[in-house]
Amino acid sequence: MRDKKVAVLGAGSWGTALAMSLARSGHEVSLWGRNPEVMAEMEKSRENRKYLPDAVLPDGISCTADAREAISEACAAVYVVPAQAFRSCFEATNRYVKGDVPVINCAKGVERGTHMLISQIAAQIRPDVRYAVLSGPSHAEELAKALPTNPERPAPATKILSAFRIASANFSISA
Repeated sequence: MRDKKVAVLGAGSWGTALAMSLARSGHEVSLWGRNPEVMAEMEKSRENRKYLPDAVLPDGISCTADAREAISEACAAVYVVPAQAFRSCFEATNRYVKGDVPVINCAKGVERGTHMLISQIAAQIRPDVRYAVLSGPSHAEELAKALPTNPERPAPATKILSAFRIASANFSISA
């Protein structure tokens, strides 16, 4: 039996690798990408040929271009989109994130023009959301191959990230 559903928004190499690790940890994972044709092909082939060739998506991952489907009933929404795409992605999808569901950001950088951090953008759009950051050092290819990796998260995120199991034999999170 699988743990609660986790939505991973962003089907690039890092998003796909995180989805794979979460699925290996027992979570039901909904991997969202913006291109319906690409997501349908990933669902059918069980591969992300563009970003992680030769990595087979494990059972427990469903691929979709429907944000409502991806986020509905999720215990966490993990945003793995580039910093410059975060605002538009979050504006388009946050209405499906229930108030008690944490938003976990995996993007690095600041928004061009505004120079805002991703956390500031999230707070501006949804001041009610519980927010955490998950960052490197780690590589998508290593995580996809189930090699050991240990990304960091700031201390305030401890409670949010520990609320659902994200660690596995090869993936743990440190402060």
